[in-house]
Amino acid sequence: MIVPQKIYYPLYEDKEKFIILITGGRGCETPTQEVIMSDLTVKQIKDIKVGDFVMGDDGCPRKVIGTMRGQSEMFRVQQTSAEDYFVNDAHIISLRKSGDSIRDGRYTAYPEFLDMRITDFVNQSKRFRDRFRGYKSNSIPYIEKYVNIEPYLLGVWLGDGTSMFPQVTTADFEIKDYLREYADRNNMRLAINGIRGNAITYRLAKNGGLTNPLMDALREYNLISNKHIPQDYISNSENVRLDLLAGLIDTDGCMLRNGYEIIQKNEKLAKQIKYVADTLGFRTSINKKLARCNGKDCGFVYRVFINGDVWRIPCKISRKKINKDEVRKNKDWHLSQLSIESVGMGDWCGICLDGNQRYLHSDGTVTHNSGKSFNASTFIERLTFEMTESEKIVHQILYTRYTMVSAGMSIIPEMMEKIELDGTTKYFKTTKTDIVNKMTNSRIMFRGIKTSSGNQTAKLKSIQGITTFVCDEAEEWTNEEEFDKIMLSIRKKGIQNRIIIIMNPCDSNHFIYKKYIENTHKLVEIDGVQVQVSTHPNVLHIHTTYFDNLENLSPEFLKEVEDMKVNDPDKYAHVVIGRWADVAEGAVFKKWGIVDEFPIWCKKVAFGQDFGYTHDPSASIRCGIIDNALYLDEVDYRTGLLSSDIIKTLRPWGLKVIADSADPRLIQEIHNGGIKIYPVEKGAGSINAGIDKMKTMEIFVTKRSYNLQKELRKYVWAKDKDGNYINEPEDHDNHAIDAARYYVLGELLGKIQKPKDYSGIFGR
Repeated sequence: MIVPQKIYYPLYEDKEKFIILITGGRGCETPTQEVIMSDLTVKQIKDIKVGDFVMGDDGCPRKVIGTMRGQSEMFRVQQTSAEDYFVNDAHIISLRKSGDSIRDGRYTAYPEFLDMRITDFVNQSKRFRDRFRGYKSNSIPYIEKYVNIEPYLLGVWLGDGTSMFPQVTTADFEIKDYLREYADRNNMRLAINGIRGNAITYRLAKNGGLTNPLMDALREYNLISNKHIPQDYISNSENVRLDLLAGLIDTDGCMLRNGYEIIQKNEKLAKQIKYVADTLGFRTSINKKLARCNGKDCGFVYRVFINGDVWRIPCKISRKKINKDEVRKNKDWHLSQLSIESVGMGDWCGICLDGNQRYLHSDGTVTHNSGKSFNASTFIERLTFEMTESEKIVHQILYTRYTMVSAGMSIIPEMMEKIELDGTTKYFKTTKTDIVNKMTNSRIMFRGIKTSSGNQTAKLKSIQGITTFVCDEAEEWTNEEEFDKIMLSIRKKGIQNRIIIIMNPCDSNHFIYKKYIENTHKLVEIDGVQVQVSTHPNVLHIHTTYFDNLENLSPEFLKEVEDMKVNDPDKYAHVVIGRWADVAEGAVFKKWGIVDEFPIWCKKVAFGQDFGYTHDPSASIRCGIIDNALYLDEVDYRTGLLSSDIIKTLRPWGLKVIADSADPRLIQEIHNGGIKIYPVEKGAGSINAGIDKMKTMEIFVTKRSYNLQKELRKYVWAKDKDGNYINEPEDHDNHAIDAARYYVLGELLGKIQKPKDYSGIFGR
């Protein structure tokens, strides 16, 4: 049976308060597990800190909102097509339905992707475990940036180049032709520096000038006598990474069973090659082997195997090109059958994320962070046993998060974990969306307030008789009106009604702060930090910190916290202790307000339009000004939109549109759809120019602008390698903000591209 922490005793003792506000986490993987960060670098999970961004399963960043450490029973997860990893007994694994299940119509009640507690997965039938598998992500998109050495050439040099000089040894005419063409394009000479059998060593020599530009670039990337893949080539577009792989395969690789094998003596380079292939969505593995040369041992080599849709790799050597039509695909290389075994007690580390809480191991394996709110969930479970003796009234508990994707399949396992630990499993049954107490018929219903597309969940409107409303991850809520609608519907007589709000303190613009804390609070000192605790007469406020869980925290974690306390006291106060911040740390926009509606008397009303590419959302923001105030209204914010969808959104408004100019074709299509659209001038300094102008104005955002408000809270200045803020914002959480910035640049600063720049786009 679970014994609640002492700080949670008031949950069970207070029978009067209607509002329960819990501000305050858990973890799940072995501390050395490597995780892909949002910039395609890699960190061990123990080194990830609050405020970092990891890469999500959809190629978008996930912000780390909490980190935890502890010790418990650990399990080894063995994968047939990816690397093994270790997790604790509370870990949530991410699963994907196999093609066999889809083809034969089995498990139709389950979504294609689902998250399940590892111990629950072990207890499923063999057929279920065969049909639901671990999976790797698809190719991870990333912005393209300039590099000083063509990626294919770098791959060739890493494979067959001389480590101290800009020269390559090859017997293949395709590489020779490429080197000659490269030399011609770059005003260099291709010189022969030696011949050994059929192989010729070619040197890319300077053709006049003081220095060799290729040699300079090799030095700049610290590659001389130090072969490795610079991070600039990893944190780059898919095309750059594919070209790099092509160069490596054309030199050090060979075809092997519809895939490739690359052999390297350099362990670091071999592991980097595998990682690049992992970020491109390929199936990979690496083996260490003792090599023999002329019958003698000549040291260890590393064999990197790459399979999957490898026809995407643009090799130049004819015999190494793989034709898509000739590959017999007999399985989905992204999927892995899982086998799980206990390995005893061990240390674990975990992270809590925003969004759908999925992130990627370094090999691309998709996984899920473990849930927080442990004590609150246990209390909710025990509420289901509460029943009035005379009227037999039981609880109908609505458990919500603002947005949910397959939420029942992730939250239900988390809740069932608490039920199992509490020793009451036999009293409960589950459906896809609910947990039912069979003894009392109480029900916990799991719902999202909004769907992933931003529409209100239809099922929520029909739920009647709610006695308890649980608002989890309430920092994600921005619409007070929707919160109030549910709150006011909770009026079941004969049993105690409750609203339970679980959240990480964010900034003082949030309506929960304004509603229950701003004007009714006391200051409580926790480790030298003044924390706002609600004194609202209808609120029971339980504020937790790591001091309430000291016995489960590692010395390393405590040292990290102490270092933060000394080096960054403001961050320590907000992130660790939980003081409500006036603004997010490093926020670009520190002051903005929320209004009910977009004022009808606004002037210069027009749309700012940001276009989504790949996984990014397109954002349509209605903008206008009154005196020196900028008003913003989120009209559309969705992924996967075609130009026709954007036209449908914009045309009924009849307003001018000022848009991202990156894609003239898209501008043309929208113009042809009857929209008066203008591309904004972009270039050096344009981002800061727009931001600077916006910061001179008062900014007001409509209540319904959920994603815009979310971005304003998360849009922060970037930091240099020493952790100091620089005058450049981080390039994420900015789609709606970019749309507003385009409006400011075009409408207020006159930075609109002239029609002649896009001949034929604008009619006169």
